[in-house]
Amino acid sequence: MITAGILLLIYGFIWVILLPIRFLPDATLPAGIATAVSSIGGYLGAIDNFFPLSTLLAVLGTIISVEGAIMLYKLTMWAIRKIPGVG
Repeated sequence: MITAGILLLIYGFIWVILLPIRFLPDATLPAGIATAVSSIGGYLGAIDNFFPLSTLLAVLGTIISVEGAIMLYKLTMWAIRKIPGVG
């Protein structure tokens, strides 16, 4: 019951913060986006013959994930040390 109440408070807080954004008009993309994506796909297909782009993107994603986890750990440890009497 306490957990549900806390989650409901967090949901309500986020809803109130995002309320002004709900009044903004919907965003639309320019018409040239589709042609840009299709032409980039052709270029990436030609490059993929020499450099395996899917492997490079997977390695890059793994590196970013590990670095993000390290940063989150350091941030958590810093916050714990700021609590009086803990560290």
